[in-house]
Order: sequence, then structure tokens, then C-alpha cells
Amino acid sequence: MIRTMRSLYFSLAFIVALAVNPACADKVDESVQKGVKFLVRSQNKRTGAFDGRNRHYPMTALTLMAMAAVGHQPTDPGEIGDSMKLGIEFLLRNDPSRLRQGGYYGVDGSRMYGHGITTLCLTEMLGMTVSRLQESRLRKVTASAVELILKSQKVNKRDPRHRGGWRSTPTSNDSDLSVSVWQLMALRSAKNAGLNVSKEAI
Repeated sequence: MIRTMRSLYFSLAFIVALAVNPACADKVDESVQKGVKFLVRSQNKRTGAFDGRNRHYPMTALTLMAMAAVGHQPTDPGEIGDSMKLGIEFLLRNDPSRLRQGGYYGVDGSRMYGHGITTLCLTEMLGMTVSRLQESRLRKVTASAVELILKSQKVNKRDPRHRGGWRSTPTSNDSDLSVSVWQLMALRSAKNAGLNVSKEAI
């Protein structure tokens, strides 16, 4: 509790400092943009993936969401927009191992964590794509990823208290809070984007 309060005070102090001192806000923005440029440089330009110990799907997804969170879009001209475009193409590629498992993004070893994170990114990218064709592909892949989450939720759990949640694989018969949070955020985002997600599942 004390640690939480301390974090809250630091956060509030930081916000007040930004409000009182615009020069501080400029430095923060400059640092953020340097961070984005570092991410762009770290991308594998051949595949479009942002590598992270072979967890390519969630690392690419988190990078795309970070770029979008600070105002960048794949439609932007220049290297950042091009980088995001390439990253989306990586997530949409026809990966045989992923397709064999019903569109499961955890095939890179990131398990349901990776699937939830990547699905959340896909739902957030809807409407940001550069062409109708890419948007159509994105909707199809996203619907498949969401369907896997919903199907996984229906697996019978050994303990009734675990019902409604998820764990490390799509067939897990128990649940874990940290994995479930990512799936829940993905489902909420999918519903906001107009995909077929029932209130009961959420």
C-alpha cells in the first residue's frame, strides 16, 4: 500500500511539473520521440518484426501500440509510418504454424500472453490501415484471433472458481489472472471495434 501511494505521489508530482514547466514537457516529448526512433532502428526490415528473444508477435504488437499511443499511425509519411506498416504486415503474414493452430499467436513461445497482447494490438490497429485490402485482411485475422480467445474461455476448468478465465495455452483447464487480463483487454477492444463479442464473455 505504501509503495502504491509513493508511486501515485511521484506520478502526480511529474504531472504537476509538466503543467508548471512547459520546457520539461518538451524534454519528455523529445525523449519519447528518441525512443520511437530507437524502436524503428531495431526493427528487422526483412520480416517487419520487432525481435525480443524470439517472442516476435507480442514484441511487435507492443511496439506498434507504443508508437500509436504517442500519436503515430501507419498512414503517416516517413520512416515511422513505414515501420508501423511493415509491423502490421508481419502480424498479418500467413505463418503456417500459427494457421495450423487456428490463428494462435502464442506459437512463438509467448503462449496465451502473446496471443492476448497481439490480439489487442490487432483490434487497436483497425481503421488505421493504409489500404482497403490491408483493412480487410486485418479484420479477418483479428476475428480469427478473437474467436480463439472466446473458444479457449469455454474450456472446462478443473476448479469452478477458474471458470471464465485463461491460462498459458488455449486448452488450459485452469486460469491465471495475469494471462486473463490480456485476453479481457483484447475482447473489450474488439467489442469497441464492432467485432462479435458477447457481454457474457466479458
